[in-house]
Amino acid sequence: MLYETAARAAEILALNVEDLEGRRAPVCSKGGAIEWVYLDSGTARLLPRLLRLPDDSSRTHGPIFLAERRPVPARRPAAADICPHTGRARLGYDRARVLINTSTGLDLHQLRHSAATHLGEDPPGRGRGSAAAHHGQDPA
Repeated sequence: MLYETAARAAEILALNVEDLEGRRAPVCSKGGAIEWVYLDSGTARLLPRLLRLPDDSSRTHGPIFLAERRPVPARRPAAADICPHTGRARLGYDRARVLINTSTGLDLHQLRHSAATHLGEDPPGRGRGSAAAHHGQDPA
């Protein structure tokens, strides 16, 4: 999702399941404006797997990206940052950075810049730099 949208990691990590509107979602940009990120087919195919619960139902509310464990009482985050279905907390930037680096060797922040660069290459069936342009960026 980070790569496809060219959005900032913090913007994507702040998304909730209920924010999704089909294949787009609103994010609060660095300046406070609300912008839309558009999900490509890769994200659209994987997102249902991410939201699936053990009983094969899907999460309908709460953070999209969750930490692996439930928070301990001493470090309990705000109620809005806890999934009502699983009790797990929203995935934080630092942990996301470690997970991305460990599993792919990539830097979390660099994904944004890599996406903007590659989106400017005119992918098949898409307008030039469309995801970056939708996110208010110059794909060049």
